[in-house]
Amino acid sequence: MIQRKIHISLKIVLLSSVALFLVFWLILRWNRFRGPEPESPWLEIPESALIERAEKDGKRILFLVEPISCSDCESIRKKFESAPRIAELYLFSRIGETQAKERYESILLDDRFSEKVPLLAEGKGFWGIRNGSDEILYLSQGIFGEAEERILLESASAQNKNAAPDPKNKPDPE
Repeated sequence: MIQRKIHISLKIVLLSSVALFLVFWLILRWNRFRGPEPESPWLEIPESALIERAEKDGKRILFLVEPISCSDCESIRKKFESAPRIAELYLFSRIGETQAKERYESILLDDRFSEKVPLLAEGKGFWGIRNGSDEILYLSQGIFGEAEERILLESASAQNKNAAPDPKNKPDPE
């Protein structure tokens, strides 16, 4: 009788462990078939690499400063991502309180951002445009509208006019 009880409980343990293994295997397979998450255009790279890339691509940097509990940052990011003209003219840089602590703290101490820093304490983010030489060209908060979009496009076109001509595109002297 004791042998039979041990034998039955051993079967239950084995079946349970096989079932548990199958459940975990199915979960892993499911995650693999879902595919990778789409890559975000918001760069979180070191400052020097960001400036180098902006100069190489001939673009300005559009940065978004995000506190931890940002109430509107996701909608700001989505709005910028959904504007294809802006997305092709700017490099997007995200400066989060948790991701890029050094850059975030330097913004808190920088006098150029003094009027926007109180927004961070309120849980609101702000964004701006800067060039490769760290000159702030524009600062704003919230989701951009038509006026801000016009400023963004004009700023980018001014960048392209001031850019040095590409040596590859020089006409051949005849």
